[in-house]
Amino acid sequence: MKRYAVHVCLVSHQLLPNLLLCCDDTSKPELVVLLETTVMHNKSQLLSKLIKQQGCSVEIVNVNSYDVSVIQQLMGNLLNRFSAEIVAVNVTGGNKLMAMAAFLESWSRNVTTFYVDTDTDTIWQLGEPSQQFPLPDIFKVNLYLQAYGYRILATGEQSLFPELAQLANELTDDLNCWGGAIKTLNYYANKAEYSLNTQLAERDLANQNFIQLLDKMATTKLLCRDGVRLVFADEKARFFANGGWLEHHVLGVVQKLRQDDRIRDVFMNVTLADESGAKNEIDVLFTSRNRLFMIECKTKNMQTDRARVDDMIYKLESLKGLIGGLYGRTMLLSYFPISNADQTRCSSYGLTVVDGRKLKDLRSVLCKWILDN
Repeated sequence: MKRYAVHVCLVSHQLLPNLLLCCDDTSKPELVVLLETTVMHNKSQLLSKLIKQQGCSVEIVNVNSYDVSVIQQLMGNLLNRFSAEIVAVNVTGGNKLMAMAAFLESWSRNVTTFYVDTDTDTIWQLGEPSQQFPLPDIFKVNLYLQAYGYRILATGEQSLFPELAQLANELTDDLNCWGGAIKTLNYYANKAEYSLNTQLAERDLANQNFIQLLDKMATTKLLCRDGVRLVFADEKARFFANGGWLEHHVLGVVQKLRQDDRIRDVFMNVTLADESGAKNEIDVLFTSRNRLFMIECKTKNMQTDRARVDDMIYKLESLKGLIGGLYGRTMLLSYFPISNADQTRCSSYGLTVVDGRKLKDLRSVLCKWILDN
């Protein structure tokens, strides 16, 4: 679709369809006119702020009526200010009556009217015949979050260390070999949360796989054994040993997808806050196809902890709506298998589950997840 100097947009709860083209240098308008109802005032203020950040001017027009003829007249008066060659009307947002009235008026004046279809990554220019154009992949994580009233307070280390990446890959490649040792290491890493050291039990010192796992981590300077005591190098090392390695592995796969232009932006260990200051933490966040993808990584055996599974499903289902909106996608990624009953529950909430041996094919799983959503 060609570039127009003026966009007329209808404000609704979903800001992204009106914001998207303002972020693309090839389609960015000079002026955006926002039509708001009274109940959408706060949304239009936020949308106006984000559009101005992209370098566009903004004008807000209040629509006080739900009468189609009145809205048409208001739209007609607005369009009279501009020549048909420089203005386009975006009918993606608003309520149904607003969209209908806007379309009827723009159609009668031969003004370009378009609809942003995020499901098919398409911009539809409505007409006879209608035309379709590919939707540019624009949104980075920060801007997406701002559109839903969130900001990033902190992130974890985004750099990958080759020796740690290699260790993480080995642990995901063979669940049969390392599963039991991982459970034992989680136990000791939890015990050492404040002191960074803990005493090993004799039965675990006799566990060959567990000792082999400790030796692997010792070669990367994460920990050491001092007699019967296990000592972590620092809190970052303890966190990595206590399941952080799985997040490290996921980040490595996602960053390679980013290098292949399949992903737009990515962060790990993100702490978010909404306008009230309420915080949430997410292991991995990335954007692709103008959607926000959220991944929660777990190396705990959740089949033995009913409350943990319930909390995780509730958390992901809540974040999907609050932070991702209509275009948010969530995944629970577990090193250990998740029961069929819990997988069914996750599916009913629109949550994707990747567990156990599926981790070996994580790249292809993520590619399918992105394309199917």
